[in-house]
Amino acid sequence: MMKNIHSRHERGNSVGFLKLPLIFTDPKLWAGAIGQFYVLTKTLEDIEGGEMLQFVRRSLSHKPLAQGYASDLQQLLGTGWESEVMATMQTDATREYVEKMKRADDCSLCSAVFILYGALMIGGGKATQRKVKKIPALRHCDHVLFDVEMSAKARFRSTFDALAEKWPGEIDKLAQEARNWMDMNNKVVISVKCTPWWAYHAVTAAVGLAGVAGYFWLKGRGEGRVGHGLMVLNK
Repeated sequence: MMKNIHSRHERGNSVGFLKLPLIFTDPKLWAGAIGQFYVLTKTLEDIEGGEMLQFVRRSLSHKPLAQGYASDLQQLLGTGWESEVMATMQTDATREYVEKMKRADDCSLCSAVFILYGALMIGGGKATQRKVKKIPALRHCDHVLFDVEMSAKARFRSTFDALAEKWPGEIDKLAQEARNWMDMNNKVVISVKCTPWWAYHAVTAAVGLAGVAGYFWLKGRGEGRVGHGLMVLNK
């Protein structure tokens, strides 16, 4: 599964590395970014699923990850955070992802877990949490979503190894579906808004300054013409 998503994972990381420096300057943008993955994770966790999905959940034995997203979003957005995320922040790519999960079969949903849970169970943890807490604009948030115990990484790998052993006939499909969900993940990452509030003010100020400069430049040229005309008349 990892081999099958490698190139797409690298592509997603590249987009993320370009966007994150801007997103990290504005708590609202960070809320918009993690809000997409709250919606996706909550949707997945609300689906009952069949034998395969239940096996994965029992093996991972981890608290629902949507709870961590919810805790951070409440701190970032305050009262009414969920309706704000669902009504105004959700992107078309996220909505498409949600609809695909609702129609997916049990095997495909296990691959969705691999993608959505893998990002935090492999890449999360206390070290990541501490690093994000140091970002000036995000210091007031506890970043509970990264609060994943050290044993989660090993348990994650063993869960999917056991899944393949228990359902060997589904190995190829698990790998292919992981690739498909990674493509969907990347579409969501691309769709996330990354223009901070101060950029709008900077553009507005720049446009205003350009307008003022243009006005005085044109005014100066006009006065120059008038002065030249008066000199001609005096002669």
